[in-house]
Amino acid sequence: MASNETGATITRGESSSVLSTPPPGLKESSDVLRLVELDKVELGAVIRLTLEPKGTRCQGTVYTIDPVTQTLVIFNRVNQNSAECELRLIPSHSIKKIEVLRESETASEEISTEILPAVDPAEHEKREKEAYEAMERAMEQLNPNASPEGQFIFDALARTLECNWKDNSILVLDQVCIDPPYEASTCHSLDGDQNSLERIQKIVSGLKKRHAKQQQQRGLLTPGGEASPK
Repeated sequence: MASNETGATITRGESSSVLSTPPPGLKESSDVLRLVELDKVELGAVIRLTLEPKGTRCQGTVYTIDPVTQTLVIFNRVNQNSAECELRLIPSHSIKKIEVLRESETASEEISTEILPAVDPAEHEKREKEAYEAMERAMEQLNPNASPEGQFIFDALARTLECNWKDNSILVLDQVCIDPPYEASTCHSLDGDQNSLERIQKIVSGLKKRHAKQQQQRGLLTPGGEASPK
């Protein structure tokens, strides 16, 4: 979730709190130690930010500064006795003023590691494998030789029914085959089940109308179904 004024927010843990709330042990105060530029901000310091364009204020402890994107990351603990934290990512261009409310009392090395969650290599490998398998399944559903309308019909049917490509024809549940140009008249039964055939024919007719309507809205087809002149 990104915003020019407030930046992106990342919440760790189930609890939540307002990020503009002062860190535990520090009350909202007008006592400012000093004003600093972004490149002079120290890790672990408690700062208050005034943000563009409305002057919104937020504060927290400095976690890190990304030198590539010039993004400031601050955090607030959910409560004083909890390790759960909320992070806020704030792009430098949205920062109008930086006020130091409390100097850093922790070594930079401790700040950079203390709120990071434990890494489970097995869980990461599992998620990577699942993502790769999902990508492979998605690639199997694409047919570069099919027409855009044919791919649209395949994708719509595949959301609720098992579908596969056989050359440029769509096989639905191994019961019905839909040949190009993917119309009700080009559907035929593979197992003799007339009810399944009629059901798929009805769905295909509805999908063709939906696809044509979408193309008309995009200016790619005339109301008569012909390609619009460029």
